[in-house]
Amino acid sequence: MPDSAPRRDANPSPGARRLSARPTTSVAHPWRDPIGDRANERTTAMLDAEVGRLLHELRPFRVMRGGELARRAGAEYWGGGGFDAAVRTGERRGDLRRLPFGYVELARRSRPR
Repeated sequence: MPDSAPRRDANPSPGARRLSARPTTSVAHPWRDPIGDRANERTTAMLDAEVGRLLHELRPFRVMRGGELARRAGAEYWGGGGFDAAVRTGERRGDLRRLPFGYVELARRSRPR
């Protein structure tokens, strides 16, 4: 019995269009990465909370060694580099200041009056 289906060549012609197995980006916003945006929002929220925790622990003392501050704030649970990232963020915002010999202090604008 002869086959009624047309025979397909193993090698398509050079001009044949190939479909990509990769997912396509959104046509409306091809430059946005929605998963990356959510991750960035989460990171920002976590940094806000961590800086707030550092400020809370520093307020009664105003100055503390970084290691003691990290221990009191629970920074061992923040992941690798979390404490340093929180201190850098606090410095950028003007809430914290690094001092020599590993100390961290409240910046003037964050001190209670």
